[in-house]
Amino acid sequence: MVDEVRTVLKDFNRDLLVEELLASIVPFESLQLAGFVRLNNYVGTPAPGPVVITRDKVANTVDEAQPGEIRFVVTSALSGLEAAALDAALSSHVSTNRTAEQDRVDQDASDWATLEAQYPNIGTLNDTQLRQYIANMARLMIRDHNRAAI
Repeated sequence: MVDEVRTVLKDFNRDLLVEELLASIVPFESLQLAGFVRLNNYVGTPAPGPVVITRDKVANTVDEAQPGEIRFVVTSALSGLEAAALDAALSSHVSTNRTAEQDRVDQDASDWATLEAQYPNIGTLNDTQLRQYIANMARLMIRDHNRAAI
């Protein structure tokens, strides 16, 4: 395993970046947005200053990541083509895009809120509304069951 470090001063959606890298030729094992702070559930933004990753009080050493630092563990040293693919993926990444799973999670949250809001009035829903209510409830229960089974 080899460590690769890149510093890019822009926002990143970690899960989306992983998907993009898996679709590329970059042979990475893992990545860490070490020099970032979280903006929301999905997106990190460059930290305002160095971020302490580890501190060894015995050896009196500190591992710090600079703002925008991304650390990759790759299976072997990157070839020129792989390094160019990594740099291209980082520069073309759009943090406001979402993965399909992130869209599903957001939809689940929205559907739960709708179910909770409609529940007190369930007796007044028309046939179409009630069918939609049941369909949303069933989908959420099935997704929750499938997540628990993993």
